[in-house]
Amino acid sequence: MPSPSGISGVIFAWGNQVLAASTLLAGAVYLLMQKKNCLVALLPGLFMTFIVICYILWVSPANTGTNGPWGLGIDLKYAYLHAVEISLFIGWLVVLRGKKLAQNGLDDEFRKENE
Repeated sequence: MPSPSGISGVIFAWGNQVLAASTLLAGAVYLLMQKKNCLVALLPGLFMTFIVICYILWVSPANTGTNGPWGLGIDLKYAYLHAVEISLFIGWLVVLRGKKLAQNGLDDEFRKENE
């Protein structure tokens, strides 16, 4: 089977990484909800989130030297900085959500949303 190429290949690869990071972060929420060690899912999920966000912030034809994918095209050191900030914020949200579900339980949250 030939590998995807062009913009469709880039979108597929990017989407695959976003899906993996989201799944790891959802797993961290589940582990927190079960009052288990969430670091086995949270740390890899945050690392992947950092990589994806940094790529989106940095990539552009000016930065890569090709007529390839388009992102925001900001300078790499600022892409690193903002990717760290955004990833830590997402990690904080994941921990808050997991602790809230551990305290209230999933059934209570589901009932509140459906009332």
